Amino acid sequence: ETMVIMKLKKVLAVVSTAVAVIVGTMSGASALNAPAGYDVNGDGFVNISDAVAINMALIGNWKPSDLSDIDVNQNGVVDDLDRMSIMAYVTMVGIPTITMQ
Repeated sequence: ETMVIMKLKKVLAVVSTAVAVIVGTMSGASALNAPAGYDVNGDGFVNISDAVAINMALIGNWKPSDLSDIDVNQNGVVDDLDRMSIMAYVTMVGIPTITMQ
């Protein structure tokens, strides 16, 4: 990989983390109701910050003690499919519905 691509990945990871902190405080489903293994970062919620944690591991900015802990779909490989599984869950379940009164 070129140096530019590596720097771009790091910048993207930092921006994703900042967005995750903002969005994660506003939305998220309890990890108690989520499928097993979806609370990758162990904060008690399944939200975008779990997907960001997988991204950070994939680009080498975070090294979990056991990669099987972030293999969300349990296929033996930590890859973008794990991140996509979390994002699908967050999109369908994790974001609260806004109702008008």
